Parts: sequence; structure tokens; C-alpha cells
Amino acid sequence: MSNSLNSGLRVRPQQNASAFSYVNSVKAVEAPAPRKSLLRACGQGPWGDIEYHYLYLEASQQLVDLFPVPSAVPHWSFPGLSRDEIRAIFVKVGIPSHSIERWLKGELLEQDGAVHVLPAIADVEALSPVQRGALYAVLAQWEVNAFHKDPVFITGGDAREFLRNTDISAVHVAWFERMCYRRGHVLCFSDVPALLARASNDSELRRLFKLCTRTRTLVARLRLTPTTDYAALTSYWSKGGRRKDVLTMLKSVAEAPGAEYLDIIHMLPPLPRKLLYSYPPLELAKHGRMPDCHWSSLNFFNYEPREYYIDTRLAASHVLENFEPIEGPYRFGDVLFFLEGPTLQAFHSCVVIADDIVFTKNGDNAANPWVLSHLEDLRQVYLSGSGGRVQGYRRK
Repeated sequence: MSNSLNSGLRVRPQQNASAFSYVNSVKAVEAPAPRKSLLRACGQGPWGDIEYHYLYLEASQQLVDLFPVPSAVPHWSFPGLSRDEIRAIFVKVGIPSHSIERWLKGELLEQDGAVHVLPAIADVEALSPVQRGALYAVLAQWEVNAFHKDPVFITGGDAREFLRNTDISAVHVAWFERMCYRRGHVLCFSDVPALLARASNDSELRRLFKLCTRTRTLVARLRLTPTTDYAALTSYWSKGGRRKDVLTMLKSVAEAPGAEYLDIIHMLPPLPRKLLYSYPPLELAKHGRMPDCHWSSLNFFNYEPREYYIDTRLAASHVLENFEPIEGPYRFGDVLFFLEGPTLQAFHSCVVIADDIVFTKNGDNAANPWVLSHLEDLRQVYLSGSGGRVQGYRRK
């Protein structure tokens, strides 16, 4: 990694399937306190007794309405390939020969050095999950196939849970579930045009469009009891020169009548505390581009963000000069870089919070909020099938 960082960090994906709308506001669609049965516990460790539950974020309808809705016509683009090469791909995927011939003889458009196949929605719906996964893995090679390259990731692995509390009809939910496929171990959805085509009116169209900005995050809380080791908690959570701040806060909670829980957001430094569960305001683009994962990771302990981290070359230089590689177990504030390729180039980063919970921003566009996620979820999204790995770094 140290050599590759000299040429600059890389961010992938540059955008996800929700990037067709740029938003700077968020709607938390599961605000009520969770039922006890929905709470999950972290593993035991120096971070204390932590439990968490999931919620989903969506861009606000008011902001989604400001942006054009994508076409409701499915299309598969093959830049630089001949019809015979495309036919071979379809055959390998297992598409019936009658469908292949119909597509290549009439349901396509050749333009600007690319062949664009325009399958009927019924043909898209007829694909099996295995066929869909194999075909969409090929389409993901080209940026022009935006929804296939960067699909909606359903990291929980359950499409019905992903759509819970969305007010989407049961028929749409069943259809959405049927159209999902696997990319490695992660469940994905790419057929945004076919989804939009199911709308019966403009209002429903925009609601389905908004659905594709949906992102899972988690809310964690620290449980405090008379037997809690406050000295150990202070040691773990006080990285970054915040010992007095953390100790004072923990003592105050301990002395409050009936107090038992403290939301983890209060244990974060000021900047990530401000950013968490929000989408970046568009005015941040004044620095040349929107904040990305590396900007977010390297600014974690900074009260005011250092905007030059947007330049991946300078961000890489900062890591080389101020961080050292480490192996697990990781602790609060460690930066994890996702590496791949012969030069171990870094294409994503996040910050360790506790156990496998990390602070992350996935992508450098305004449609991606800052969230708490599981490290394993990020492994599925970024490393599934890539042969890459995660390397920890800690400030010297």
C-alpha cells in the first residue's frame, strides 16, 4: 500500500445506484425507539456493553423532486463489442436462443461505438437470479451501465426487511424481491428502469424513484451499570486527546437518576458527530468535489475539516507521513483501508468505532450519507469477489 499511495488514493464506487439524485437532506424512516427484540449486542471488548438496532435513511421527497427521474426503459450497453461477441455473452449466461435473436435483430440501437440492447420489461423479469447475476456482472464493467456497476446494495440480505415501513404495495415488494440477485455474497438490485415503469402515476413514480436512495445504517448505545468499568471505558473512548471530555461525560451519565444508556454518537469527536446520519450539503462541492471516504476518515479527529484531503494525492501523502500499518485487534479511531490489485491500491476507507462497527461514507457524491455500518457489510460491498483485503492504519 505504501508505494501505491504515492500516486493517490482511489475511491470506488464513485457513485452508487442512488447517485442519479443529488440530495443534501435526509429522512430517517424508522425513528421510533426499537422494541427490545430488535436490539442486537456487540461482542465483548474494551468498548463496553453496546447494543444497536437498524434504521433506514432516505433522501427527502422535497429534494428528490428537484432532479430528473431516469428513463423507465431498460437498456444494456456493450461499448466496443460486436453483435457476435454480445451473442456469446448471452449464450454463456444461459439466455434462450429465441430471445437472443430477437434482441440482436431488432431490439437494439448502435450508436457511438456501442451496442445498446433494449429488452422488453417482460424479458428482464424473466431472468433467473443466476442469469441476472451473471449478465449484470458483465454489464458492470462499463460506466454507462450505471445501475449495474453500482447497484442498490441490500446489506442485510433481506429485500422485504429493506422495504419495511416504506408504504410500498405488497405487489411491488414481491416484485422487487424477485428481481434481486447476488454479487458475491451481497444482495443487489439494479433494475431501476423496470421499477419505475411499474408506477401508475407521477406521484408513485417519484416515490419509487426515492426508494432507490434508501440506505441502511445503525444506531448504537452504550449500556452503563453500577458494575461498569469507567476507567476502561475512558481509556478506550478517549483517543484523539479527548480524555477529560469523555471522562466528564461518563461520570455525568453515571450520576444521573435512572440513567442507563448513552448513545454512541455522543462518544464521537465533534466533526463525525455533526456529519453522522446526514447527506453532504451541495455547497461542499465548492472545494472541487464532494467529500469522500478518505476525506471523512482522515478528518475524523479534526474539529474543522482539512479540505485538502479531497485531493487523494495529498491524502495519501498524509497517511504515509502520519500513520503506520497495524494488525488487529483494532481500536477506536483506527483507519481501515480496503486494498486491491498488485500494487495494493486503496479504494475505500472507514474508521473503527467499536467491535465491527465503523464510521463510513460510501462514495464521493451527495447521495451518500455518513453512516455507521458493519465492517462485514463493507467487505461484501467492496471486496466480494475482488481478492482484496483490509489493512488497518493508526496515527503514529
